[in-house]
Amino acid sequence: MRLANPVSSITAKPLVAIVLTERNEKIRVITAYELDASQKRDYLERLLHDEILGGPPKRGRPPRLERR
Repeated sequence: MRLANPVSSITAKPLVAIVLTERNEKIRVITAYELDASQKRDYLERLLHDEILGGPPKRGRPPRLERR
């Protein structure tokens, strides 16, 4: 079975962080912004780690991926 490449479908589109709050059973957006390069890299590394190893690491951050 071949796994879909989650990175190729994500890197083609902007990644956005959204800060929400809930008050009186209503959800409100506080702010939203596009991730910078380091935030995007961290997100993609965590995503790949979850896809390949089936969950987050036991402790600490996932290992950095080597660039080719």
